[in-house]
Amino acid sequence: MKEKKKILSLFLLCIITILIVVMIACPPTGGGTGDDNGDDDSSSSSSIDGSSSSTSSETSSETTSMLDDFDDASDDNLWGGRYFTSEGAGGEIDNTLDAANGRGGTGNALRLDVTVDAGGEWSCISGYFAASDAAKDISSYEQFIFWVKGSVAGLPLKIVLDNDSGGSRNTAFLHINDYLDGGITTNYQEVKIPLDAFCNLDGLTNAIKFNFAFVNNYDGSGTFQTAGSVYIDDISFTSEAPTVLRIDYFGDEAEPNALGGEDQTGDGDDDGGVLTTSIRVYDVVNYHDNACGMDWNFTLNDSAAWAFAYMYSNFGGGTGDWPAEVTSDFSSYSKITFWLKSDRAWAGSEKFEFKLKDEVGEKVLYIPENTLEGTAISTTWTKYTIPLTTFTGLDTTVLKQYVIGASLVVVGDQTNDVHLYFDEIQFEK
Repeated sequence: MKEKKKILSLFLLCIITILIVVMIACPPTGGGTGDDNGDDDSSSSSSIDGSSSSTSSETSSETTSMLDDFDDASDDNLWGGRYFTSEGAGGEIDNTLDAANGRGGTGNALRLDVTVDAGGEWSCISGYFAASDAAKDISSYEQFIFWVKGSVAGLPLKIVLDNDSGGSRNTAFLHINDYLDGGITTNYQEVKIPLDAFCNLDGLTNAIKFNFAFVNNYDGSGTFQTAGSVYIDDISFTSEAPTVLRIDYFGDEAEPNALGGEDQTGDGDDDGGVLTTSIRVYDVVNYHDNACGMDWNFTLNDSAAWAFAYMYSNFGGGTGDWPAEVTSDFSSYSKITFWLKSDRAWAGSEKFEFKLKDEVGEKVLYIPENTLEGTAISTTWTKYTIPLTTFTGLDTTVLKQYVIGASLVVVGDQTNDVHLYFDEIQFEK
């Protein structure tokens, strides 16, 4: 009898041991810190600035595609496109891969040794978006991104995109200082340019190549460096939508504006009295931020009933004397904003015209009357906001330019040698 009890005890002990082993190897689902299926729902991804971020694989709709990080030491980029350099009027450029200046201290960077000493000299490196120089559809992306630094600060970089449309809208260029406040420095900085900014392109489904160009006479200030090394790394495109689209921050002190368009002024009056004038200059004294603003200075002939002065800025179209107006789709943005002050206080009833021009014509509002703020113009910087829906009948899919105007009908007593200072003009979501 004792022997039977001993056998039964050993049998029960074996059963209990087996159950414990099974429970350890196969824990029950639910009630723990993991997901129901035992998988982690998030993935760790490296953001553009190299930091680690956690994103949900189910909810994230943003896509970033690396065009080139230069780490494979290949003559082609990661999309299969080739590089080539070009020079003109005595400009020089040499390109190498530099392991000592890779962003973050690892990998390679593209090093460009540039000289554009004399007026008119230029040099450029270009990269195709696909093998055999074929066109590539980049329309699903929202922004063009790269990191840049220089051996010296202030090198004059232009960013150019080309497509193969073959018409007058197959190339668009922008200045680095319109998108990198303060310009190139000796430390790496990230540059993000909305593809909407390349207004002169008539399409992104047939993009051919990008270009990094260096041109003497970048602006009239004479402050830019004309020789040095530029390091570029981690060129990519992202589908992350921008929240703002710069029209002009004036940081480059040069045309074109941040959308690749020309700026012009004009005026008109009757004979006699004070001559009507309209002058627009870059101002390194009166600015809201980033070291430069725009000063519009006008005088109206107060003896001429229809005296007027104006300035305008095109959205794309390039530069030159009276360049062609082109249309651009800004329907994804909801408002236009800018910072403004004057050299004097304006009465609450005094105002000037602000117009947006679409394919049909100009739509007119008044500043500050039609802004959300409504604050009288003063000697203090004030941000003004205009919802695009405030412009009656405006078609935001075919916008051409903004126009600022002053006439005796609207400005009140503000007619003689008036200064209006503008900064950070932009579209916002």
